[in-house]
Amino acid sequence: MIHQLIELLRFTSVKYTRSKLRKGLPKEYSYIIEELLYIDDRVGGKKEYVKKIIKQLLLPGEEQKFLKKLAETIQKTVIEHLHIVGDIFDRSSQRQR
Repeated sequence: MIHQLIELLRFTSVKYTRSKLRKGLPKEYSYIIEELLYIDDRVGGKKEYVKKIIKQLLLPGEEQKFLKKLAETIQKTVIEHLHIVGDIFDRSSQRQR
């Protein structure tokens, strides 16, 4: 699941600079998320490096915290601004005060 969420974050964050994305990352996982986002695991030895990072994240108690922070980060990249608009008047013939 971590791989899929990292891919989703990679997809949703393309519209942002690395600097802007870095500011929105959770402090306790910013380095790890950046490593997983920008690493080229096709380069020799990098696959093992990624496996070791993910193995550490799968430790009891750590996985759920990481997944939650990663999901919140994805949510922030997808919904940067949310505008809620509506009528100030009721739909009936008389307005309510």
